[in-house]
Amino acid sequence: MENNQRKIFQSKSFLPIIILLLVGAVTFSPILENGFTNWDDKAQLLDNPLVRELSIHNLKEIFTTPVVSEYHPLVTALFSLEYRLFGPNPFPYHLHSLLIHLANTLLIFFIFYKLSGKVSIALAGALLFEVHPFQVQAVAWISARKDLLFTCFYLASFLSYFTFRSKNKIIYYFLALLFFICALLSKALAVTLPVILLLWIYSEKKRRGRRELKWILPFI
Repeated sequence: MENNQRKIFQSKSFLPIIILLLVGAVTFSPILENGFTNWDDKAQLLDNPLVRELSIHNLKEIFTTPVVSEYHPLVTALFSLEYRLFGPNPFPYHLHSLLIHLANTLLIFFIFYKLSGKVSIALAGALLFEVHPFQVQAVAWISARKDLLFTCFYLASFLSYFTFRSKNKIIYYFLALLFFICALLSKALAVTLPVILLLWIYSEKKRRGRRELKWILPFI
């Protein structure tokens, strides 16, 4: 497995990554011409006072105030930063959504590669994830940024935890915890990650045992 992991960073093995980036960019490039929608974009972004003015006071409010009955302060904070930099111009928001989706696709690729050890399986799985019609709403709708950002941190946390267990380097464990917290601050669905980690741990015979649970407890 260690040799396989090194191969992915050799020159020829960058080809799957290039393919994924090109396919994703071409498939979703039309969204860059889209504007805002009346479906939550005004409430979450354009008419949201917490977004329109970036300040210390507003940052405190962002992390204590639900938006449209949902708690995703990291998403609102990112919107606030984007609004400060770009104003009500939809292009940068759509571009950032596309870039996050491409990052998610690469995370899927690396997770599949670590699990299978085969580039072909990792590429097929990542391509299916990347261009599946289910992704359209999350990528094309600015207000669905929470889904993209949550997915990014969720996958990054899983990948970091996987790397921690395979390399036994504590830095990856703390990265997994950090990404998990960021995922929670992006969307509440992130609470499912400890369950996924437990299922993965107990699917590996060599990892069974109560001693493994101590690493999961901080996620609960």
